[in-house]
Amino acid sequence: HHVKAKHHHIFREGCHVQGTMEVPRVPGEFHLEVDGRGTNINPALTNVSHRVNHLSFGSVDGSLASKGSNLISMMPDVPDFVKPKLNPIDGREFISRQFHEAPQHAVKVVATTLQSGRVVYQLTHASRTAKLTSLEKGVRRGGRVPQAKFTYDLSPMGVVLRRKSKHWYELITALLAICGGAFTVFKVMYKGGVGFVSVVKEVAEKMD
Repeated sequence: HHVKAKHHHIFREGCHVQGTMEVPRVPGEFHLEVDGRGTNINPALTNVSHRVNHLSFGSVDGSLASKGSNLISMMPDVPDFVKPKLNPIDGREFISRQFHEAPQHAVKVVATTLQSGRVVYQLTHASRTAKLTSLEKGVRRGGRVPQAKFTYDLSPMGVVLRRKSKHWYELITALLAICGGAFTVFKVMYKGGVGFVSVVKEVAEKMD
């Protein structure tokens, strides 16, 4: 006979995690996992699939942080080519489709100083799905529960954006420099050509 199998309703439930952390300017990590606090947890049934609504670095007050990705629209001084790199994983989902799996994230953080003096942080993100080893599983012996891990690395170097404009006289100076360089090149080529012709004539006269 056929048996109709489907996921338990608990697979449609989840937790909403929100908060901020103060971290030193050194590489580090934070992770999300289930902690039953005295209750029995079956690691095989622990699914840490998640959706990242907002993840960013920087000094942001609570009123702005609560707005998530809309924070970018409130920063008119941020260039368009920088905006996509501030929150590259906002709104993305990371799914564990098999047991004993967990999404893992690696984030590279680069401080960027804008023209206005504001400091924002560009992120480079990479992710993979990690599978627990047979030793880590150990379901019957209180094995390890899968965890969604976020590893971050703050770059020791930063980016400074400056908008520099040139005055009209700088353009004229550059054009004169180009003309002077071209004149010098032509003069050298002319002298070289004259010298070559003179040598050819001398050789021809000696042969005659």
